[in-house]
Amino acid sequence: MAEYEYFIKLPDSQYGDGVMLNKYQETYSLIAAKKGQGEKGTVYMTWCYPQLKGNTIAEKAIPMKITLGGRQTAINILKEILAQLEGTPKAQVQLQPKPEPQLKTKTGDVPF
Repeated sequence: MAEYEYFIKLPDSQYGDGVMLNKYQETYSLIAAKKGQGEKGTVYMTWCYPQLKGNTIAEKAIPMKITLGGRQTAINILKEILAQLEGTPKAQVQLQPKPEPQLKTKTGDVPF
């Protein structure tokens, strides 16, 4: 089960199509989804059977998704996509570096 899900309906869709931001085990993904009728309709993920080696199809269906990685990586990827849509040159996009892991405890000592 996902830790976090947020559905965004495409404004021009008459069938409830949209995209869902999903967080599962510290990994963010964008998943193709549809929302049922009504304001509180159920959100259904779009499932697919991926193609394997040798043009064979997998037996098990998986959600149709784009994996974005951890939180900061996902933010940077989405900023680059937004810059492309807006026509902003890549050099002008302000990407945040990954935060360094903290090795010290509250007292300032190394934890081992």
